[in-house]
Amino acid sequence: MDHRVEYVYPDFDMDRKPLPATCQVDAAIAENRFLLKGAGIGKGVMQKASQHLSITDRSIKDIALSMGFEDPYYFSKRFTNVMGMSPSRYRSVTND
Repeated sequence: MDHRVEYVYPDFDMDRKPLPATCQVDAAIAENRFLLKGAGIGKGVMQKASQHLSITDRSIKDIALSMGFEDPYYFSKRFTNVMGMSPSRYRSVTND
């Protein structure tokens, strides 16, 4: 994990590495869920999702789950708010 959390919360002094193993969740999903709580950090997650939409044919639901969203509709709403268009529209525009 990079230093995004430390940038937003410089006094945050917690070792996050054992957290996913303790909670029995995938490390990438745990990181994304954690980062989605911070102000302005969701854009990085959505940019990563947009890369998946552009270069893969994975379903939006699958991409949403891999980004840490349990609800693909909420993912779609957040994606639209951050990126200015729905995930399906983004995919069609970037694949044309």
